[in-house]
Amino acid sequence: MVKRFLLILFILTSLGFAEDDDNGLKVSAWGWYTFGKVVSAFDERANRDLLSGDNRTPIYDIDFTGEVLSDFAAGMKVAKSYNDYFSMRAHFGVITTFVTTDPEKPNIEYRAIRVAPFLIDAAFAYTPPMDNDDKLKLEFGYISAVYNPDAVNLGAYLFRSTPYPTVVESGFEKSLVLKPKQPGLHIEHTKMLGDESWLKSEFYFATQMKYYPNFDFSPSLLFTGNFGGVFELGVGGMYHNLLSVNEDRTTPGRQELRHDYADRYMYLDPAKKYQDSIWVPDQFGLPGDSIWEKVTRYTDTTFYTFRGLKLMGRFSFDPKPLMGMDDEDGPFSSADLKIFAEGAILGLKNYPGWFNDITDRMPIMFGVNLPTFRLLDLLCVQFQYWKNPYWNTWGDMWRFESPVPYNGQSNEEDYETWLSADSMYEKIHDDDIKWSVYMSKSIFEKKLRFSLQFACDDFMKQGYMPPPPSARKYTPLTRRSWEDWYVMGRITYYTF
Repeated sequence: MVKRFLLILFILTSLGFAEDDDNGLKVSAWGWYTFGKVVSAFDERANRDLLSGDNRTPIYDIDFTGEVLSDFAAGMKVAKSYNDYFSMRAHFGVITTFVTTDPEKPNIEYRAIRVAPFLIDAAFAYTPPMDNDDKLKLEFGYISAVYNPDAVNLGAYLFRSTPYPTVVESGFEKSLVLKPKQPGLHIEHTKMLGDESWLKSEFYFATQMKYYPNFDFSPSLLFTGNFGGVFELGVGGMYHNLLSVNEDRTTPGRQELRHDYADRYMYLDPAKKYQDSIWVPDQFGLPGDSIWEKVTRYTDTTFYTFRGLKLMGRFSFDPKPLMGMDDEDGPFSSADLKIFAEGAILGLKNYPGWFNDITDRMPIMFGVNLPTFRLLDLLCVQFQYWKNPYWNTWGDMWRFESPVPYNGQSNEEDYETWLSADSMYEKIHDDDIKWSVYMSKSIFEKKLRFSLQFACDDFMKQGYMPPPPSARKYTPLTRRSWEDWYVMGRITYYTF
């Protein structure tokens, strides 16, 4: 461990030289070392034999209790200004992760270190000349999109969620790698209303690269108002997968091959079914022979889709200006005493069956930055309430191309059976409340930062697990609100 730490420190130091030249070129570097541990996680294995005498058993979640989570990342940022209006930037890095896997599997090859390059931000920017009270910025590229700077972990739902299936994610430090990305066009206009007040409107037109189906286009519109540095209000919406590249992927129930597993792709109303007889090929007779077969047909079929409208609203309140306190010389840092919240509707439209209750798709986050009298830069406590009865996982989205929420075992139960008392799968509500406590401190002119987080949140396992995809890979590290939690610390060094 000591040798590893010294090696990392050497690499960080060697990267830590920034260069500015007279031609508008700036090169900067950064790096971090993360070390964490899952103190307690939910073990689903006790529920795996619920159906006696049945060949099916519920797929259980992986118990991550005691797992060590560690990674090292380093990267560089290159920015070039051509004049007062045109600029380009590229921000990239490499991350090494120590992978864990299912503890019941004896193969330990998956636990080898994994190295992966990644792109953080790369864009062309144009800032045309405007009046002193107006600022317009146009960007095109791979853009980091952070509309809620107060949400260090939970929240920022608009760009870190899917509507159908309804899944949200969070993580340790919403910075660099974990910043939500919007690949495409970004237009931002800011109108100054005074020294401390402004109005900002933003438009994104982005292609889908993180969630399935890939390459669909999603427009977003956001409005933010800051009033005297005291109140900040924001609203926004995103039409997830509005323009489809392939409609059969966006609404997979349209494909004939998906009808063999109808409950994953469509809702068949049991009150509107009837039986009739049709001619079908005789599998046991001569070629061309046919037999009569009685089949069940439905007069009402609803196709589930990945497309959906997401809405967001948020606010923050900073009482320091009202008390005449200066962030530079006062006892509090700029973030201290802030109170903030965010709520979202992830999928405005109800669908019969799995999506018939809009409140199941309404996460709410509340946070407060506690005062530390400059001992720390930030001490943030956040809570989230989300009344979601399903697993918070993208597993079936990737394994089966299914917009239906995961309920325990590949959606083999239809919705009516799942609702009944005879269902073998529980409605999950022990994760309705999530929480996190985050703290950070910077030294050496803010070039070296120490951060620490304790949390039971929606930090997904996928970064610490190998392929192939599974429902368990896309579940959070922890589940039960007050019993499961992890701790994670990071040392970050940067020159910008």
